[in-house]
Amino acid sequence: YHGLSYTHLPRVMVKYLVSEAAHKLNYFPNKHGVSRHYSPRMLVHQEILHFPRHCLYSFGDYVQAVHEPNTKNTTAPRTLDCIYLRPTSSLQGDHELLHLQTNWVITWSRVIVIPLTPSIIQQVHALAIADKMPLGLKIQNRTNETLFDSAWIAGVDYD
Repeated sequence: YHGLSYTHLPRVMVKYLVSEAAHKLNYFPNKHGVSRHYSPRMLVHQEILHFPRHCLYSFGDYVQAVHEPNTKNTTAPRTLDCIYLRPTSSLQGDHELLHLQTNWVITWSRVIVIPLTPSIIQQVHALAIADKMPLGLKIQNRTNETLFDSAWIAGVDYD
């Protein structure tokens, strides 16, 4: 989250951020795990990481989803403004994207990364305000108790 350019995240982006953070923990072998060479993803799902599919785009990238309509002589847009969420689990290599105009998650096969502009950041912040999301990232449980990062606990040794 701290590497993103956004201070406000829409509800959909927070859901995908948490889901992807938990999912990507299984991409790499655990130091004290069953295998020193194979990741839990490889052992359980028998799927290897494919760089163009799993690592080429990162969460929060501003992308253009390439849209090729059948009728090409119209004024309809050829690309859609989106925020990259994650790759899908399908074999086709599709991507899940947040469409900025509709605030819906769409699945698309071809995306192009575009440099992030201040107007796109403002649009993402406007979506977060429309969703009534708080500023920053504050994680709470069902009883509205704030869950703090375990790295802030004094006296705990993390290696």
